[in-house]
Amino acid sequence: MIDPVWHVASLDHLKLMFQYAQGSLERDARRNISMGFPQQLELTLPWGMDDGDAVVRLTLAPAPSEELGKRGLLAVVVFAEAVRFGEQLDPPHYPGRDKPVARPRSVPPLTTSVAEYLREQTDGSPLIAVGDGSVRFVLYRFPA
Repeated sequence: MIDPVWHVASLDHLKLMFQYAQGSLERDARRNISMGFPQQLELTLPWGMDDGDAVVRLTLAPAPSEELGKRGLLAVVVFAEAVRFGEQLDPPHYPGRDKPVARPRSVPPLTTSVAEYLREQTDGSPLIAVGDGSVRFVLYRFPA
């Protein structure tokens, strides 16, 4: 089970990513560039443990509005996994919406735990599995 401190640290890093995304959107709006978050921003947070390693990968991406029936601001994609020493950590890179998943796999329990915490703290939509072990939720506004 993930240490609750990791949940909070992941949220702190996600908030910094939101600041960047919000600044990017505001800058584009001032320049009359199309609204929306057109790029992906990814951050990988490694953590050492007494008996292995863990990683949380956070990705901000354009929101997949068609599956929700309304336009979202952006999608938050979360992957988290812990392994014992000697095992390989291989967090997936979000392929983007409408792109095939390179290596299908099930969602690790750690991913669900971290993603659900982040979703609750940011008022995101329900979690949706991406297919590569990650889950995604959509934000309709930046959290206060």
